[in-house]
Amino acid sequence: MSPKQHQSKRRTRAYWAAQIIGWLIFAGGNALNLFLRDQLFSGVLISLGAMFVAGITTSHVFRELYHRWNWNQLSPWALLPRVLIVSGIESFIFTLIVGGVNDLLPERIANTPTLTSSAFFLVSMNFVLLFLLWNFLYFTVHYFENQRRVEIRNLELRAVNTEIELSNLRNQLRPHFMFNSLNSIRALIEEDPEKAKVAVTTLSSILRNTLLIGKHQLVPLSEELELVHKYLEMEKIRFEERLEYTSEVAPSVTEAHVPPLIVQTLVENGIKHGIAKLTSGGSLHIRISDDQGNTKIVVQNSGSIQSGNGPESTKTGLENIEKRLQLLYKEKASFDMKEQDQLVTCTLIIPKTIDNEGTRS
Repeated sequence: MSPKQHQSKRRTRAYWAAQIIGWLIFAGGNALNLFLRDQLFSGVLISLGAMFVAGITTSHVFRELYHRWNWNQLSPWALLPRVLIVSGIESFIFTLIVGGVNDLLPERIANTPTLTSSAFFLVSMNFVLLFLLWNFLYFTVHYFENQRRVEIRNLELRAVNTEIELSNLRNQLRPHFMFNSLNSIRALIEEDPEKAKVAVTTLSSILRNTLLIGKHQLVPLSEELELVHKYLEMEKIRFEERLEYTSEVAPSVTEAHVPPLIVQTLVENGIKHGIAKLTSGGSLHIRISDDQGNTKIVVQNSGSIQSGNGPESTKTGLENIEKRLQLLYKEKASFDMKEQDQLVTCTLIIPKTIDNEGTRS
């Protein structure tokens, strides 16, 4: 049985349980009233049974009509006049059934309807409130169920749109990364062809890993760092002594997951727009630690924001980071970049869980 069929079956059971319990309460209330008035006799059970059957039959028939007329999809204001009219009709039919049964009894309950009673229509109007209550409860339940279905549908649509946007952002990084890598190799070809060959081999390994890593929403931090280290090896071939780098990873975050290419983007940014612009080169430091249950990633490089390390010169990479963090973690993640003493520090705070509207929680 599919989940949809299981849910439908469960709703049907709940409906019939509510019907039986509700009309039993109504009939039981009438029985209690008769007991207090000392009007209990042999025909009472038949009359009360007629009320029970008439109530279930009338309400259920009109429920089927509501489905056929698609009243469950109407707004409350469009539904109100229809319910008022139908409640009067239901009350009339209910009174007709109960009155017909009472006419067949040798004894009948006082003040209950009969087909020949001059007070038939007056009694019928008394039951309008009963069916108004039934219809109010029925359509209220369906209103909130419809609201819930719409909310679920919107969340599913939002999740699909989020995944599409994340996929586009990940795909955007591949050509950005490849362009930067090819620029590095081009600079090596004239300076040192042998190193350029080594760089091409390293690049092929990097691209293979990039294609695999970029397909996922989140990747293990260890896989991300493996890619980063290969990239740094390639850049070390190009810059030689002009580039020094270190990497410190706390054991407590080795099992953490991060968006793919997010550390790689910060490293590329630091080298291309920081160290590469300095005649004497510089250093790059990666520190990853636990920050109150979150993963804190710090990438620090020589250079300055004014000299080309700012968002205005690296719009694709840094804006990409901010968009992905917002899509995946909402306000729970943060990204900050600042400069002090000729050092640019980029800090990422990444929660260990994705926001509920992303996919994981």
